[in-house]
Amino acid sequence: PRMKAVDWHGKLGLAVETQTPVLVITTSGTAVANLHPAVLEAHHSGVPLIVLSGDRPDELRGIGSNQTTTQPGIFGAAVQRTWDGGAPGGEPGEQDAARELARYGVTVNAVYPTAMSRLTEDLFKSGQLDPKAPTGAAGFDPLDAANVAPLVVWLGSAQSGEVTGRVFGAKGGRITVAEGWRAGPHVQKDSRWTVAELDAVLPDLVRRAAPNADLAGQLVAQG
Repeated sequence: PRMKAVDWHGKLGLAVETQTPVLVITTSGTAVANLHPAVLEAHHSGVPLIVLSGDRPDELRGIGSNQTTTQPGIFGAAVQRTWDGGAPGGEPGEQDAARELARYGVTVNAVYPTAMSRLTEDLFKSGQLDPKAPTGAAGFDPLDAANVAPLVVWLGSAQSGEVTGRVFGAKGGRITVAEGWRAGPHVQKDSRWTVAELDAVLPDLVRRAAPNADLAGQLVAQG
C-alpha cells in the first residue's frame, strides 16, 4: 500500500503558534524520510519539533526487510539530539537514558501487554502464553487488546509527566508496575479501565513500587 503523506506543514504551524515542541510520530519503515523537509525547516527556523520514529529491533536491522532504512542519523546535523532506544530488556543504561531524556521534558516508559491479537494468537494456541486472564464483569473480555489503550493514553498525557523509566504490565483489568523483571504492586478491576480512573490510581501505584536504582545501581533507601 502507498504511504500516506505526512502533514508536517500543520505540525510546523502548530509549533510556531504555540512555541512548544510538537510531536510527529511515524511507524517503522521509510516513512521517517518524509519528515526530512519538516526537520530542515524547523532547524533553520528555530522551531521546536520532536520526531518519534518506530524502528526494527537490532536483530532485524540490516537484513533487507521491506520498507526499512537506516534511521539513526538520517537527519544529520539538522537535529540537536538523537536517541536510538531499543525495547526495554533490563539492560544496563536503560534508566540512564530515561533520566537524560527527562532533562528535556521527555518521559520514557514501556508497556508489556497480554492480549489476543494477530501477533499473539499463535502463541496462545501453542500454549506459550497463558490464555487464562482474570475473569471480570459480564461481557468483559480480559484478552481484548483494547484494554491496553487507556494505559497508553494516560502515559502520553500531562498527568504522567513525573513518571519515567518505568515498565507497566497490562492484562485485562490488571495494571502492574514492574520492578526489574518481577511484578510489583498492582491494581485490579473486573472491567476495562478508563483514562480518568487511571489518573486517580496510577500515581499512587507508582509511589508504592520500589524505586529505580540510582546511577551506581543502588536502591535509594526509603524513609
